[in-house]
Amino acid sequence: MKISIDVDLTPQEMRELFGLPDFSGMQQEVINQLQGRIEDGLSGKGVQQLMQAAITGGAQSIEAYQKLLASLVSAGSSKPKSEG
Repeated sequence: MKISIDVDLTPQEMRELFGLPDFSGMQQEVINQLQGRIEDGLSGKGVQQLMQAAITGGAQSIEAYQKLLASLVSAGSSKPKSEG
């Protein structure tokens, strides 16, 4: 036997049902602070620094991923094969 129940709740109703805290006020405050920082930093220098950090971080991430793949390949090829 299979029983299925569908419940249609909003995120707020779900939090209340399970007794979870409501962080929406804190989330909104964080968003407001981020927006303020972004607006304050939209000068040419701020955008340049942001883009430079993103590009540098992206290149470093790619290099780290390549090193990870290379180490996995070399580790896999150096394992002795079992006799079958």
